[in-house]
Amino acid sequence: PPILDGANILISSPTASGKTEAALAPLIERYCHPHTKGLHLLYITPTRALAGDLLKRLAFPLQQLHLTCAIKTRDLNTFSASRPASLLITTPESVDSLLTSSAGVFSTLRGIILDEIHLFDGTPRGDQLRVLLNRIRTLRDYAARQGDAEEAHVQFAALSATVGDAPALASRYFSDALVASAPGGRAIQAEILPLDSEDIGELR
Repeated sequence: PPILDGANILISSPTASGKTEAALAPLIERYCHPHTKGLHLLYITPTRALAGDLLKRLAFPLQQLHLTCAIKTRDLNTFSASRPASLLITTPESVDSLLTSSAGVFSTLRGIILDEIHLFDGTPRGDQLRVLLNRIRTLRDYAARQGDAEEAHVQFAALSATVGDAPALASRYFSDALVASAPGGRAIQAEILPLDSEDIGELR
């Protein structure tokens, strides 16, 4: 509900608890419609592998909604600046490249999801990400002043595993963040098997 109301938010819960869907579904409902054109949602991940996994996971449900999705990483690029998809899954480095080569695609951007934000924070890539977000805000402000966008506002949703001071973490990347924390995750079943002397010898 806070995302549907337009709030910036940090969703903090364990791995595999549904953070991606909890953020993406309401942002799609707010900003993405089959008849709209341009890039509306930017999904930033810390790794190329995660970007690829997300593309595979989201392709079918987005297709059912008649929404286009693209990926832009060093390994794979299906994004077209001349015909941008509604949702772009990418990394900070590829966002930097796109800001340099095709900054105009960000004029229609309405929402940004920052996945696994705790992996960025406190690192040089976290500093880079903050700079990139400020550049995007500047572009949106310019687009609004020029009449190329209805408004300059960009909504943020950050996703993280459980962290100690979630409000402070979120505030380093965007303002007025609400924090939603929830339990969850996959149950892990483990079995302890004894090793006999022959097994130990083989391990040596």
